[in-house]
Amino acid sequence: MGKGVEMADQLGLDMYVLAFEGGFRIYKSLGFELLEHLELDDSIYGGAGVFHRYFLERKAKTRVDRDVGPKLPAVTAGSRAIW
Repeated sequence: MGKGVEMADQLGLDMYVLAFEGGFRIYKSLGFELLEHLELDDSIYGGAGVFHRYFLERKAKTRVDRDVGPKLPAVTAGSRAIW
């Protein structure tokens, strides 16, 4: 995760995630801020009961002018570019 956060900062990209309970604290420790918390109950469908989902955002620490910023290399499959 740390490498992905570093790369997003270098590229000036904000990050958004949907986290389960187990990952929530990890994302918070990486600088993500809580946007929305959902408490859901699936017991009416035969599930285990109440569970939580978290929508988080992390703003890039730097902004990059897209016209002069770092360029992503095209990924190739043989001699054909993927994007």
